[in-house]
Amino acid sequence: MKIVTLAVLLVLGGCLSMSAQDNSLKEAKPAITKQAFQDRLAGLEKGRAQALADLSAYDGAIQECQYWLEQVEKAEAEAKAAPKEKPKDESKQPEPKEQKK
Repeated sequence: MKIVTLAVLLVLGGCLSMSAQDNSLKEAKPAITKQAFQDRLAGLEKGRAQALADLSAYDGAIQECQYWLEQVEKAEAEAKAAPKEKPKDESKQPEPKEQKK
């Protein structure tokens, strides 16, 4: 019986203290003002502008990577398509070119 009574007192005490805290929180809330809305709007617009700038930077970086990837793929395709040259014999002397008169 003592445990049940103690539990009931703790629950009631907690409810009463929460009720008192709720009242003090309601009184402590700052009033929402026109200036607060203007400040919030300015902050959101600034954040939006930064997000758009970041997005543009990402788009540019993506385009650059795609360009260089295409260049590498073209070079690889050309290397595969080009016939392999036989190694030149370095012991041979180049033949002299005919001179035009």
